[in-house]
Amino acid sequence: MKRVEQWALRQKDLDKYKERFEESFRCQLQLEEKISQIERDSERKLTEACNALEKANSELVEKVCKGHEIEFESWIWKSISERLKVDLEESRELRKQLEASLLAQVGVGQGLKKEKDDLIRITKEKDQEILSLQQHMVTLEQELQARELRAVSSAEDSILQITREHDKVLEDLRREIDLLEEESLGRELEGAAYAHIGAERSFVREKENILRLVKEKDERIDGLMQVVRSMEEDFNGSLNSFSSELTEKQEHIKLVHEAWEKIASAEILAKLEIEEKKLMIAELEDDIHHIQEKLFSQEKSLSDSKQLALTIEAELEAKHLEMKNLTDQMEERLRTSEASVDELRTEKANLLEDIMKLSTERDDLVGFIGGLNDSLGEFSSEDAQLMGILGRIVQSFDLSDSKGSNELYDCLKENKRSLPASPATKKTSSIFEERSPFRQLN
Repeated sequence: MKRVEQWALRQKDLDKYKERFEESFRCQLQLEEKISQIERDSERKLTEACNALEKANSELVEKVCKGHEIEFESWIWKSISERLKVDLEESRELRKQLEASLLAQVGVGQGLKKEKDDLIRITKEKDQEILSLQQHMVTLEQELQARELRAVSSAEDSILQITREHDKVLEDLRREIDLLEEESLGRELEGAAYAHIGAERSFVREKENILRLVKEKDERIDGLMQVVRSMEEDFNGSLNSFSSELTEKQEHIKLVHEAWEKIASAEILAKLEIEEKKLMIAELEDDIHHIQEKLFSQEKSLSDSKQLALTIEAELEAKHLEMKNLTDQMEERLRTSEASVDELRTEKANLLEDIMKLSTERDDLVGFIGGLNDSLGEFSSEDAQLMGILGRIVQSFDLSDSKGSNELYDCLKENKRSLPASPATKKTSSIFEERSPFRQLN
């Protein structure tokens, strides 16, 4: 009976251990699902951070290209101002020659002198206006270059900081993956490692694409430089034609002056010379009118360029603010990703502890089940031996003592029925009932 009770207690313990084993298995499945969910969330957050970094890099490339375009336009305006300076010097030389010729002919009259003074005054005013415009252009170029340098330096510093932080996060993730691989979780973390490596490769490919875009922009700038060189050549050709016309006019004036010196003694020649001078003054007035129109057009173009510079400056400020906002967003996302990484680490540590506990409990349960199996085998062998002994005792009874034997047999049979029969006992009892001589006698 004690063995039966022990066997029943062990059976109950076995059922309890089976329930605990099933519960631990369900907990392990839930923990594995939670780990996979956390890994998917971390991969999604890392993808969002990579996309934001890619967007910031593309915007930086666009701003750098716009800065190159502004620098190119400033260079064009600078070359135009230099050309205007050359034209101004030539006009000054022409003015000096005209002043010398007018001073040599003071006797012509006060009217001519007054007109000459007016021309000189107008020319000086235009020179002052041109000088003021040139100074204003120089200040605008300096301010534009300073702002461009500040914007580019700040953008580069922010991008370098973001790249360093991203590399730091990737390095921490690599170390964590190595530690988890050493703790017998290589299969579960290989997917995450491959995902991180894929993200790094995609980041490298995106960086190569950005460099390729910058190279294409440089090639485009080279093409624009060639166009500007061709425009400069055309401008130089037109300037050479203008200088040739000016030399022709100077030669014409020189010839007229020589003719006037030859016939200076005659009054008719003097009158003719006066008429010629009037014609020259009229031509010079026309030239001055054309120069004034050119100056007006240049002033208009300068005002347009100033307006363009203001609009570009406003756009740069807007882009700078947008870049600052993007940088703040990136920092916030990186902080949230770091917090999630810390949570993931703590959860993984807890999961590892739970898994170790479950593995130890499973080993204990397996050992206990093995002990129960050994005990059950011993019980079965003992039952078989007892049944064999009982069979031999029953067969040794004499036929004359059939009544007493039947009573003994019935008692033994009742005791056997009261015990929980094992498979070996059931088999022996069936054999014994088939071969029992008492059953045949009764």
